[in-house]
Amino acid sequence: MTGYLRALANNPEAATEFFGGTFVTADEDHGFTAKDAKGEETRRGLSTFEYVFEERHWPREVDGEGEESVVGRNTLAMALEAATTGHPAGEMPTADLSPHTAAQAELMAAVVASVSDDPGRLTDHGFMSDSLGQMASEYLPDINRAISDDTYGSSDKLFPLAGAQADLSHADVTRFLVTAGQNPEGYAAVEVGQKAYMADLLDYHLDPALPEERRYPHPPQDTIEAVTRRSGEVSGTLAIGLQEAVLGEAGQEAKDFSDSVAQQKNAWSGAIGTGIGVGVSFVATPVGGAVAGGVASTVSGMVLEHVFQQSETDVLSEASMEAGELWNESRQASGEHFQLAARMAAEAHGTLQPQTAADAVSSGRDQGFSYASSNVRQMADHLTTEVPAG
Repeated sequence: MTGYLRALANNPEAATEFFGGTFVTADEDHGFTAKDAKGEETRRGLSTFEYVFEERHWPREVDGEGEESVVGRNTLAMALEAATTGHPAGEMPTADLSPHTAAQAELMAAVVASVSDDPGRLTDHGFMSDSLGQMASEYLPDINRAISDDTYGSSDKLFPLAGAQADLSHADVTRFLVTAGQNPEGYAAVEVGQKAYMADLLDYHLDPALPEERRYPHPPQDTIEAVTRRSGEVSGTLAIGLQEAVLGEAGQEAKDFSDSVAQQKNAWSGAIGTGIGVGVSFVATPVGGAVAGGVASTVSGMVLEHVFQQSETDVLSEASMEAGELWNESRQASGEHFQLAARMAAEAHGTLQPQTAADAVSSGRDQGFSYASSNVRQMADHLTTEVPAG
């Protein structure tokens, strides 16, 4: 199984097909049954994803030194990464990557819902978080749409995407982000991705050459506030996961999170400048989506450089920080990143004064972090030891 999953991790198309298949257990004790149209009990087929991710008993593997090996479940995570993103696991998205298909998006929604239903599926196997975090970073338009709770509004224009959209619920996204945020690599993948995505979105929306039919129907200041509000909620929810990791029973070192963010620099150095931002959020294809402007790589590159510089100095460097300090550090850092992106996009396009653009960020950031705090209390309180007020 491990060898097969490793092969799938390098063959995205086959991986998507594999996880979308149906598995019927031969074990009667599992009781996978359902009622047919006549009300009679019948065997229920699991999707292959449900079986391998939720139900399969993974044998304990031991390496040559007698240490327990994690290779089986880790190759499972890598195969899921390939199946949901469309590129081999461990690679970054490129400008020619096709938009997500319906099968890929459906599988991503299943992963998020499964982790939401039982966070232990990820927290008990933290080594899977790098892959699941990368997957989330490539579905940020879908995630931002989901947390907008906007059925009939203009969030589709605020967070444009090409291809199929993953059908995610706000509650599932919140619980997934809190869970992924408890692992340094999972936290770094989504947090860095969201900052790059936010920067590219601001560059996209402040470009006066954007066609009218694609434009978010609100003034630039309102657009900046709307983008940073959702970005703030994502970062704030991840910060609560970080708090739990540092202050909960596991006692993870806060510095590990800073180091993981800093280590993302090498991975993102190749992705920045592709013109698609992060997570195929800007896909230059005839079928639509948001096409990044010429200065997008400059804006996101400068923002991420600022993120990396902070992670290498004092942000989250003290493991002894109290909950409020961790929260405030994340909130302040996000505000700086948002303002930098807004100023640079405004300067690049002359849409409005850079200071005005930066001023519009504060309200969005504050609301986003406040939403994260209240939503976690209402949707994922059982996942946290302490959730501070926003």
